[in-house]
Amino acid sequence: MCTLVIASLALVFFPFASVSAQEPPGGAACGPASEKFSAGTDKSSHPEPQPIADKAVLVVVRPTMLGNKIQTKFAVDGKWVGANRGNNYFIVAVDPGLRQLCSQAENKAKTSLNAEAGKI
Repeated sequence: MCTLVIASLALVFFPFASVSAQEPPGGAACGPASEKFSAGTDKSSHPEPQPIADKAVLVVVRPTMLGNKIQTKFAVDGKWVGANRGNNYFIVAVDPGLRQLCSQAENKAKTSLNAEAGKI
């Protein structure tokens, strides 16, 4: 299992996939700056990721309360797909192939990931 951790406003993925060290070109990874994105937390539910035959499943984790009042948005291929605050996670299914990823709070972090179908 390959794990990618982007420290500071940590993102952790648990896919069986390869990670590219190259930053995606331009702003292709992040969603529109003008778009507002908010998310609530259901503290009573703790779903576990399940494989999907024709999708790759990403688990995005923010495992610390450090800076928990600052929301971290997460985008795949230029579209915001989720947001985290401290001690939180969410699960998102993406198409297989080379995906451009972006995490944004007070700063941005971008990378790319070769997502594999049927993997978490």
